[in-house]
Amino acid sequence: MKDRSRKKKKTSIFRIFLIPLIVIMLVQSMITIGTLIVRRTAGMLQEYSGGMMIRLVENRKVILQNDMIQRWAAVCGQEGTLHKLLEQFLADRNMELEQVLNSDEMKDELLEQLFPECLNMLQGSTTTGIFVVLTGEDMQAKADYDGFFIRDSDPDINPANYTDLLLERGSKHLSREWNIPLDTAWTTHFHMDGEGNSENDSFFYEPWKAGEAYPDADTVNLGYWSMPFSLEKKMADSYRMITYSLPLRYEGQVYGVLGVEVSEQRFADYFPVAELNDSQQSGYMLAVEQEDGSYLPLMGKGVLYDLVCSANDRFFLEETRHENLTLVQEARLNKQKIHAVVCPLKLYSNNVPYKNTQWVLLGLNTEDELFGISRQLYVWMVAAVLIGLVFGVIGIYILVKYLTRPVEQLMACISRGNEGLLEFKDSNILEVDALYDVVKELTDNQKEAANILLEEKERYRVALESSKDMFFSYDIQNHMLDIVNHQTMSGQWPCDEFESGFINPQYIYDMDRELVVNALQKREDRLYVEFRIKWLDDADYKWVALSGKTVYDTDGARRKIMGSIRDIQEEKAREAEQLRRSSTDGEHGALLVPHALLHL
Repeated sequence: MKDRSRKKKKTSIFRIFLIPLIVIMLVQSMITIGTLIVRRTAGMLQEYSGGMMIRLVENRKVILQNDMIQRWAAVCGQEGTLHKLLEQFLADRNMELEQVLNSDEMKDELLEQLFPECLNMLQGSTTTGIFVVLTGEDMQAKADYDGFFIRDSDPDINPANYTDLLLERGSKHLSREWNIPLDTAWTTHFHMDGEGNSENDSFFYEPWKAGEAYPDADTVNLGYWSMPFSLEKKMADSYRMITYSLPLRYEGQVYGVLGVEVSEQRFADYFPVAELNDSQQSGYMLAVEQEDGSYLPLMGKGVLYDLVCSANDRFFLEETRHENLTLVQEARLNKQKIHAVVCPLKLYSNNVPYKNTQWVLLGLNTEDELFGISRQLYVWMVAAVLIGLVFGVIGIYILVKYLTRPVEQLMACISRGNEGLLEFKDSNILEVDALYDVVKELTDNQKEAANILLEEKERYRVALESSKDMFFSYDIQNHMLDIVNHQTMSGQWPCDEFESGFINPQYIYDMDRELVVNALQKREDRLYVEFRIKWLDDADYKWVALSGKTVYDTDGARRKIMGSIRDIQEEKAREAEQLRRSSTDGEHGALLVPHALLHL
């Protein structure tokens, strides 16, 4: 039963190779997936996706901010030029500024003097319009104000004949003199509803009011960016614009407002929504942050811009776990959250007398478009690890099966004996073929040894049949005596550490006992001793000759003592008889014979 249980516990070489390799593959896959989880690879990929969007919006913000400040707001540097023109105008006519502002004729002449310079400003800039509006006495009352407003439909092209320009406000004399056509909504004056009554008039009243409140302030600190508005009030107008305007001052008095216009379409060119995602389900938005933390949309482009604007006039943002990424509250596109990147625009200095100065550029994107690629990449990474694991396990199975097949075939051949070994074919594997050669050689040697052993056994049997000697084999380690060719004592006998080694001293004649014990204890390779012994079934002692030889194992240790015990009783009797005959003294011989017989 023990042998059977041991056989059941043994495993094949196929499993010995297969199981550890599969375990290694599993551990390797677990380490890879564990590394992805521990190192927050999914979060890092999302951070990277969010970082790419942040960089895109920041780059767009830098471009827009530079153009708004360096190019469009550069008109503030022209106040000095207009100031010199005004001084020259007043000096040529020997008049005061109040006299000019109180005379419609003088105001028209002043505007004609300023018009060419403003036209040059427009042609040299990328804005879509320029205007000058002369102030009056009471900014609280409704009034019509003199001035001119020139619009450029294509600021990137400046034809010599001004065919791309339209006159929105101003006298017909200016249109005829400069060959600039009138727009369909043209009027001669700017109609204003009074300060604070209409948001559309803020582009005029805000810088006028700031110029009077701060007459000594730098011009750059008095520039005003308006909210988007339409110039026409009494009729529907889809043309919306943002203006940058500043007060024109002379000796501390504000006599007009100079400004430029940037159309909504012009702003749209700065909002390439396709760069945020290929499906264009995104958006850019120009907005103003309010004191309560909400955002007021101004202009923008894209599906998400239209979605956010259609939900409410204002919207709020909430923080996320991703740095510089926020969520638009109460806004969804097909149940997807809308993420926003907010980049402040530095359009105003720290101390300006205006409200709504916290302008920002927002990039809008859906959750799937923002994080979809990173999530898919993470899933594909995990899937690739798992697919690699499955492929590796299958590959290892096939490889181990292929490698162990020659060993299994060899074992099957060995188990069938010599016939099986003859049927074995070379595997072309060095180790397997070498093992086969060793086994074949051992088998052949074993077969030859078995044949020799059979011959020796037969000789031994014949010798036993023709001999009366007793043969023995004593196992030194197990203390077991094996007796052969004895009538009654043949078989195996355990020895209990007799003084003589393997012969019971009680069987040995008293006078010979010491001699035998000493001979057996010498541990010599060859042993020979003559003594008298009496076996269990014997009545008298008999002379025997014990001869033996020590057999050593492969480790050089004494293993067995093999030899024979020969009956020499007759030889001893002949010796005694010869001794008796050689005696010449009959009387003495008669005494010796009985004495010798006693020793037999």
